[in-house]
Amino acid sequence: MIDEFQDFNPLEVAFIDELQKKGPVLIVGDDDQAVYSRRNSSPEYIRAMFESGEYETFELPYCSRCPRVVVDAVSSFIDAVVAAGGLAHRIDRPFVPFLDDKEYENRTYPKIISANASTIACMAKLVVLGIDRIPEDDIAEAHREGYPCVLIVGQRQYLNPLKKRLTNEYDNVAFKQASGREYAIADGYAILRSDGDSNLGWRLIAGIELPAGEMAEVIERSMDGSPFVTLLPRYFIEKHTSVLEILRKDGLSDADQETLFETLADEAEVVIRRFFAEEEDEDEPDESQPSILLSSFEGCKGLSAGHVFIVGLNNDVMPQIASSSEVSDIEISKFVVAMTRARKLLYLLSNRSDYGPRSSKYDPSMFIDMIPGEFRSHLGYVKSEDAEALIDAAWTSA
Repeated sequence: MIDEFQDFNPLEVAFIDELQKKGPVLIVGDDDQAVYSRRNSSPEYIRAMFESGEYETFELPYCSRCPRVVVDAVSSFIDAVVAAGGLAHRIDRPFVPFLDDKEYENRTYPKIISANASTIACMAKLVVLGIDRIPEDDIAEAHREGYPCVLIVGQRQYLNPLKKRLTNEYDNVAFKQASGREYAIADGYAILRSDGDSNLGWRLIAGIELPAGEMAEVIERSMDGSPFVTLLPRYFIEKHTSVLEILRKDGLSDADQETLFETLADEAEVVIRRFFAEEEDEDEPDESQPSILLSSFEGCKGLSAGHVFIVGLNNDVMPQIASSSEVSDIEISKFVVAMTRARKLLYLLSNRSDYGPRSSKYDPSMFIDMIPGEFRSHLGYVKSEDAEALIDAAWTSA
């Protein structure tokens, strides 16, 4: 049984072809949710199988996670995309809400909330105001069922300032890193910490850091059996050997911590947490507060949350727009994936500028306008001083 087949690359597809020579296989996937581009994956493989006539096909049309309004909005969005020439090769099939056990959500949250904030700070205020209005029952259910009460999805330029603001307001705030791969640099360090010559350990780290062309050359040269580490650039080996020396210590000094941040930048926090976890990190969360998770569009795949905020929905941010004015299918799929994480309420937030009148101006994402107004409670252009009254009005109407 194979899941998420839309994210498979040629090597994985060839492996499944070999397996099915020995017995039947069950393949599951959704070509509307193909969000990974860095690993040579493509939804064309599942489309080719579906259209080949060689397989018995089944539809899984029901969405049991999302309330009716989110499912209807996504269906309408996809229809609009297809009408505009996008997702030209997608598998046509229905997408409908599964209404059992969704009476509370459909009654309480009948519309998506959208807004165009003046700045990132104003957008952050809208997020905080929305979180503050989450009912206690929703918070308790999220803790009880083990999913985040709040999920905030966006690009790093928005998530970083949001995390800083939210950390000052709430205790249960976490950041999910994701890059479209199933391993992180810390996994390579975990292997090399005990075996400094491990081919696998060095290959994991090199696969993350080296440019694709240089990595391909190293792999080609390793085919004669040469140890992988002997083929890597000297600067690369020295850099990661210095990190390994720190990771092999029993404790982390302030100087070593500073070195890790200078060497690893954004990866440092994850590595430190992996190898030098403090006992206080394992304290039970305060279940009176909502659990909050921030994630990239790729990283939110496989997650679900009660209240989902998609932030930074601006043209040429989400979606990225090519010089030909075209939007790639993968941008569309990222948006679909982010929307369908919501169990209860979905927010779609854009911002006119990042930090004030003198900074670059954005237009709200074309994706928002492709969702019919009947599914949205649109707050319009929001300044910071008006945010609270507008959020109150949106919740009152809901």
